[in-house]
Amino acid sequence: MPGLSATFRNVTAAVSYALGETGPSGYTMGTYSCVVNGGSPVSGNSITLSVGQSAVCTVNNNDISWYAQGVITITGSTRVIITNNRIHDIPSQHGMYIESSVMCVITGNIVWNTGILGMKIQIDQLTDPEATDAVVSNNVFTNVGGQAILLTHTKGGSGPWLRRIIIDGNLVNGSGNAIEANTADGVTISNNILANSLNRGIYLHDLSNVQVYDNLIQNCAAQGMFLENAVNIWVRNNRIINPCTDNATATEFGIQTALACSEIVMEGNRVTDTLGNMRYGFYLNHPALDSLTFRNNYTTGATDQGARLNAVSPVREWANNDLSGGIGRIVSPPSSGRGHRFSERFDTAAPTTGTWAVGDRVWNTAPAANGTMGWVCTTAGTPGTWKTFGTIAA
Repeated sequence: MPGLSATFRNVTAAVSYALGETGPSGYTMGTYSCVVNGGSPVSGNSITLSVGQSAVCTVNNNDISWYAQGVITITGSTRVIITNNRIHDIPSQHGMYIESSVMCVITGNIVWNTGILGMKIQIDQLTDPEATDAVVSNNVFTNVGGQAILLTHTKGGSGPWLRRIIIDGNLVNGSGNAIEANTADGVTISNNILANSLNRGIYLHDLSNVQVYDNLIQNCAAQGMFLENAVNIWVRNNRIINPCTDNATATEFGIQTALACSEIVMEGNRVTDTLGNMRYGFYLNHPALDSLTFRNNYTTGATDQGARLNAVSPVREWANNDLSGGIGRIVSPPSSGRGHRFSERFDTAAPTTGTWAVGDRVWNTAPAANGTMGWVCTTAGTPGTWKTFGTIAA
């Protein structure tokens, strides 16, 4: 049973007991380590004993503040676990600085008021070992001066890489770029909540083989997500709400690609703006559009178009997207690709406002005998020319 330090109590065999503590405020309970009958330590916050067994359970709670760095590891560290710490008021540096380490678990930490970064995993020299197999999960970052989570090689683009990194379930409120990664391969960024960043929600550049899914990005000053020189990237089921709060023309986009991006899959993403700052929901500004798959995406609230492509170009697939903007749907729509590139809406009549392209369709939500299934745009314009299609029998 829980008790005071160095206190032993009898317990009932075969009953699971939850381990807990009381004490001064300002600390977060870590995970208990229990030694049963002098054996190897076992981690967990509950324990079950058999008749005749005894256990000693310990827990550490750390509050780290007003240091030059919060937590730092040396180059080449292996099997690092940083968990359940409160790291705050680091005025000139980072909350956590992980240097070229392998097999790191960074979880359950609360970090706030750092001068530069919330945390970073970094390779500093071309001769350093690769940083691999890290999990960054369920941490909270608030009011950090730069990126909340950074994966980086300071020499950039060559030499050892960061590989097999998972960033999952973190909460960021107030940062520069909430999550940034470069010179990395095999990164997963998922289930994070990123709010009120002073730059981008997620910034990925010079990297490959990355999955970005099920993240919520809200009220960031620039793009919700920005990809540069990114290869083989899967972006799916993310929700971006009110990006571009600084209303700067160069960054008024929900999701943007640029430079040598290729093999990009975007599907099921929802980008919405209710503040009137977002110019395009999606700005696909990379030349290799022939390797782009873009399906089941949705955007609303763009001041100009729902999407803009680098140029009129073939794409690999463009299907079932619902894209709208104050001026129209798409700038430089794809010239060909699997699926269709037309807008489909549901209403009781053909549009009388908005800009539409040939092939756009409106399905009739009130079909009746002797009526039609819907309307199709036959001449592009505002609102263009619309004709009925799909006669319904009497």
